[in-house]
Amino acid sequence: KGSLFEVLIPRADNPPTPATEVSLPASLQDALAGAFVLVADDDVRNREATVELLRYWGCLVIAAADAATALLEVQQHLRPPDAMLTDFRLGAGVDGLQLIEQVREAVGTSLPALLITAETQLPRAVDGNTKVLQKPVGPAKVLRILAELLGRRT
Repeated sequence: KGSLFEVLIPRADNPPTPATEVSLPASLQDALAGAFVLVADDDVRNREATVELLRYWGCLVIAAADAATALLEVQQHLRPPDAMLTDFRLGAGVDGLQLIEQVREAVGTSLPALLITAETQLPRAVDGNTKVLQKPVGPAKVLRILAELLGRRT
């Protein structure tokens, strides 16, 4: 009339390092410190984790669940973001590539962008100021690529 299972897992003496404790070279840490970053992701857990990670590394962050909110957030600030990080699938008919184009048009610059996607093929090519990372991707790689993009900005 049913099954009963028991799973025994040994407790670790040293808990795993939290994702926020990612080690970066000083030059990349300097690129992140004080950077103003727009984060767009329709998955609330991913968005909140990314915001927390970036704030831990000294970034000023604005976040949005969709393209319309992201554009509104950008327009409400006194200065444009230094970079943006977006998921490809944002829902509501606008994808991450379109959002990158819209934000760049709104701020009048080709700000650096990091697009994170599970797609194996994007519908159009990206420019040299946009990097693409395939999911799954860990926090160290996200921080490293974003810091490199920020370090190259003019």
